[in-house]
Amino acid sequence: RLAVGYTDGLVRILDTKNWTVLGILDEGASNPTAKPSSVTSIAFDARQDILIVGNVQGSVSVWKLQGFTYSSQRRVSQEAVAHITVMPRHNCFFTLSVRGNLMCWRAENKVDAHYLSQATNVFDVEMELYAKHLPHSRPPK
Repeated sequence: RLAVGYTDGLVRILDTKNWTVLGILDEGASNPTAKPSSVTSIAFDARQDILIVGNVQGSVSVWKLQGFTYSSQRRVSQEAVAHITVMPRHNCFFTLSVRGNLMCWRAENKVDAHYLSQATNVFDVEMELYAKHLPHSRPPK
């Protein structure tokens, strides 16, 4: 599967074998209070069969891939979500804003987020992540 985000806020899930559209995720149709916003980042969590979508307004939406149903939305920051990383081994995912604000989200409870850092670059983010929040992991070499 491949997920492609668009400036109108839609996400299309494609079958890469024959390039057919398996589903279209439309947050506006699923959540009447949501305003359409350009998709800036996407991540799959295969362990839980969910898709996490970040947008330019600083929100993260979580979709269940079984039936392509809307699960939840949370405001991450005041600026665009630049990156999402899923860490299935630790049952969480991280969001990074364009200004370097890093937040950790528990995968089983999307509303529980922790502000971690305002980093000046990705290396700072990685080192803080490994040093403070994932003590059983080793930093990258």
